[in-house]
Order: sequence, then C-alpha cells, then structure tokens
Amino acid sequence: MIDNYDKNDKLPSDSNDTTEISDDYLAQFPVTLRKCFENDEDSRKNFAEEIVEKYDEVLVYRAVMYSDKILSKDFLGNAEKYDLDGQKYSKRWAKKYKNHSVSVNESVEELIEKTKFPNNHITGIAKGYMKCKYGPADFERHKTHHNWYLFDGANEKVCKEFDIDREITDRATTAQLNKTN
Repeated sequence: MIDNYDKNDKLPSDSNDTTEISDDYLAQFPVTLRKCFENDEDSRKNFAEEIVEKYDEVLVYRAVMYSDKILSKDFLGNAEKYDLDGQKYSKRWAKKYKNHSVSVNESVEELIEKTKFPNNHITGIAKGYMKCKYGPADFERHKTHHNWYLFDGANEKVCKEFDIDREITDRATTAQLNKTN
C-alpha cells in the first residue's frame, strides 16, 4: 500500500485513490491474470487497492534462470511460466493474483536469502529498473520486495532492459559454494 511506503523516503510519484479497476485497464494484462478476477469482485478490489500505477523508476534485482543470459520467460509471473512450460497447478492457486506477478527486490541481499540463490532453477541475478510503463507494482512499508504486474507482452521488452550483474552473481555463487564445502 502506497500510503505507508517509506523505503528511504522515496515515494512513488502517484498513488491510487480508487478501489476499482476498469475492464479496459485489465485488458492490458495477461489472460491468466485477468481470469483471477472473473466472478471475484473482492480480488479485483484488493488488487486495485494494492497496486500503484504511477511511480518513479526503482532499481531492482531479479533472480533469473541463467548466469550468462536473460530470457523473456525470466520476466513472466509463475502462472504464465507454468502455462508456457505445460506444468499443472490448481485453479485455487491460479486465482491468487500475486502468483501472476514478477518478484523483484531493491535489496540484493534479501533476494539472495529469499531465493536461496543459487539453486537448481536460478543461477543469475539481473539488475535493472522497475518502470511503471511496463505495469503497476505494490509498495509496502519496510519491504524491499515488490510484486510487479507486467502488462501482456511487456516481459519481451523488460528482459532487454535488465543486465546480468556478474559481480553479484559470482559473489553469491562463491559464498554459497563456500557454505556447502
């Protein structure tokens, strides 16, 4: 919720004063996210209250599959990724709109800790700017993690604007290897 976001006193430039989202606005998102709100006005209202549509660019980190390249699917929400990979998931899980966001973090240390980096699924850390032109995000007090809800197809553009941070990736990988030895 934007009204209590206080990360370094840097507030997003605008906040929502509505608890409603238009059908036209929702039409910009992937089908899997839009399905979350079918026949579920409470979820739609909660989503409207949590997201911030306009904010200043925020430097963030994202765990990605490879240490030497970024794929467009690295910037899909879990539900979209599962659909792409043909993985099964429950309808109940798919109805949770946060499962359709892209997780990004302002704190690389927190990202490493939360993802248990590196692991079998992620071996790289990408660095770039979260921008409102690609979709809204949530901002919560004392949290450096954001759920970024990318517009349909935005992952293709976003992946080109992020870069693998070799220094951080190598440092985190080495630290993890030292822990296991």
